[in-house]
Formats: sequence, C-alpha cells, structure tokens
Amino acid sequence: MAVDILKALEAAGLQAYKPAETREVAPIKVLIYGEPGSGKTALAGTFPNCLLLDVDGGAQTTLDSDYARTLGLHERTHYIRVGSVADIKKAIGIIRKDKGRTFQSLAIDSISVLSMNTVSDLTASSTAEDDDEGGDRYMEQRDWGLLLLALYRVMKEAVGLGLHICVTAHVAEREDTDGKEKKMPLLQGQFKDMSLAFFDAIGYMYTVYAKDPQQESVKGEPQQKIVHRVQFVPTTKVKAKDRTGRLGKYIDNITFEHLRKALHDREGVGVQGADATLYDDEEHIATILKKAVDVPTVEESKPKLTREEKIASRERREAIQPKV
Repeated sequence: MAVDILKALEAAGLQAYKPAETREVAPIKVLIYGEPGSGKTALAGTFPNCLLLDVDGGAQTTLDSDYARTLGLHERTHYIRVGSVADIKKAIGIIRKDKGRTFQSLAIDSISVLSMNTVSDLTASSTAEDDDEGGDRYMEQRDWGLLLLALYRVMKEAVGLGLHICVTAHVAEREDTDGKEKKMPLLQGQFKDMSLAFFDAIGYMYTVYAKDPQQESVKGEPQQKIVHRVQFVPTTKVKAKDRTGRLGKYIDNITFEHLRKALHDREGVGVQGADATLYDDEEHIATILKKAVDVPTVEESKPKLTREEKIASRERREAIQPKV
C-alpha cells in the first residue's frame, strides 16, 4: 500500500523520499556568520568544486591569503564579482543549465551585503523630485515586503540547484525573540528570521589564540597561533543551529570535510562534552588565552628576566588580548 501511494505521488509530480537509510545523500547547506577576518570566506572555499559569488568584494584577497594558501584555495576556488539580486539570479540560471557538471557547490559571500545592496536599490531616488528633496528615501512597508521576497527567491533558487550551499553573513548584536541581546547574522527585515529555515547548520565564527606546538618558545613563553573557531550550539548570547546534533560544541579550523562527516557519514565531529568552551560569557576569551599562554606561577622555575624584558613580555600579552 505504501509503495502504491509513493508511486501515485511521484506520478502527480510530487517528490517522495525513501527512508533515511536508503535516501540519496542530500546537499549540505550552512550559514556561517562572524566578524571580518574570522575565516568565513576561507571556509566557503573549502567546499568541493565551489563557485563563490563575491558580494563583499574581498574574495581575491582572502583566497590568496597565507591561511587560504595552506588549504590550496588559491588554486581550486572560482569566484565571480556580483553586486545585486539580479546578478545572482543570472548566475544561478546559468549554473542550473549546467546541471552540476562543473560545480558541486555554491557560496554567497555575503548575504548581509547583498541585503544592504538590495535596500540601497529599493530606496535609490528615481525621479528629479526625489533628487531635489535630498536623494534617497527611507524604506516603506511595501519596500520591506519586496526585500523579503527578493532575498527569499534567491535563497530558494540557490537551494533548488541541488548543490552544496555555503552562505556567509556579518554579525550583529540584537535583541532576540526571548528579549535577550544575542550575536546573530546581520540581515534586514523579516528575512533574518525566515532565512534560518534554509540551513542544516548555522555557526558563529570567531578567532582565538592557542599555543603553537610547532614553534619554539621565546624566553619561556609559547608562541601563539590564530585558530578559526565555529560554534554551532545556541547559547544565551549566540544564535546557532545544528540539525544533526553531531557538530559538537565547536570546531576549530573547520573545513567542508568536518561538515561532510557529520551530515553524511553521521560521525560526531568537533569538541564534545563539558570541557568545550562556548562563547557564552565575557570571560571566555580571557580563559582561553590564559590556557594558551600557560602563565607560570611564582613557584615555577623560569629564567630571570631583566626589567626591560618583563615590560616587553607584558606588552606582547596585552597586544593580543582581545577587548571584552
């Protein structure tokens, strides 16, 4: 009976899925948001056969950075410069005709700037009368509806390609539905809530400092390296999402392979358990940094430093201490 119903649905043009254990592997869809320089574009570049739609205008610099070069992104990631919803729809139309022969993944970098560009287009002066009154106008109720519709259609068409999707966004600190201030993707209007439904995982990306075991200590202090960390667990101060429950508390220096293992191979990845440090309080960076630097106690035997060396050491620590 169940088989007959499935056949009837398919004959009617409705997509019927097999049970999860035999269903074809679904494309991975993630939204990664964070501060500039946190590693979002580099993560997007790790997606297989990826075409990156560069809205921010920083793809060339980012994909040629030292960090990106260690991942080989400067040689394998394609990008095109786009600036509007119309540009992206043109690109999606061409990709759709290709039917996945060239690209396996699509990245939009970033949806925040695309959203702001769309607002700018909607409010741009179009008549001489507008110019006489000072140019651009404010968003009206109808404009917010047009913004929501334009961005929704872009995301729907992108997801409909059947490719892996990585969308990046800038970070905002706003009041959430529970009335608390949270870090969340920087998006405009109602799209900031509707867009979340498109993705399997939403992560907040930031950087921390950690000991670099490959570098020799200088005057007893370990050398530091920057770690690109993504948090997928929602907290009182961070908006995040993990449909699989397998991405752990956070993942350091994340690549597409981490996501593939969690979403396709059903493996647990990332840091698990109570030892994971979440971005949920104002002391988290100081705690991470203290562990990384491994500040010695008075009782520990250390080389005696001159006054000048002590001052220089303190200044180095203060220089890398993030503002909290």
